[in-house]
Amino acid sequence: MTYLNCFKKINYIYMKIDYTYFLTWFLLFMIIQYTLLVIEWSKYLDMYTDIQQYKFNFYKNDKNEFVLIRIFLFIVGYLGLLVIIYYYIIKDKKSIFDGSLLVTIMYAMWDCCLYFFFDRAVKHLPVLLFDTIVLGGVNMAISQYILYNYYNTLKKYIPLLFIGYLGSMLWFFYACYQYNPDIWNTKRVVWA
Repeated sequence: MTYLNCFKKINYIYMKIDYTYFLTWFLLFMIIQYTLLVIEWSKYLDMYTDIQQYKFNFYKNDKNEFVLIRIFLFIVGYLGLLVIIYYYIIKDKKSIFDGSLLVTIMYAMWDCCLYFFFDRAVKHLPVLLFDTIVLGGVNMAISQYILYNYYNTLKKYIPLLFIGYLGSMLWFFYACYQYNPDIWNTKRVVWA
């Protein structure tokens, strides 16, 4: 009986999503996110490199093997984060302050709590705070403001937003490549 109730709840959430509204917000949020990421990316990757003790090379391990579980976990975690933000903030058009506060707290848990397990992460506190406050809270405030005030115009231009999303994502991946051109030199693909 509990599985049936869980399925009913998931189905209820699924049916209540306004997909055009969600897609418009998602594309805005990610364009701003990728743009802000490129600004801080070298410092962020320096932090990763310092913590891992080998040069950051995206989803590869120190043996140059592409690890699929890392991508899978990141995608599931990040999509879950976006669905929660939409369901509790965007869908009900909560205030920009509420959205920024929730996203800042969620990013703090995502970034700071994870990295503070490592001794080397403490010295990178400014990078983590920038990531939490600017990439989380400020990004949410900007995307909420634009969505709430310009949605009727933006929904007509979703294909252009999608092109902007792809462009910002490619810019982000190019920044990753510039940091470590060895990213594409992969020996093999492994699950874990």
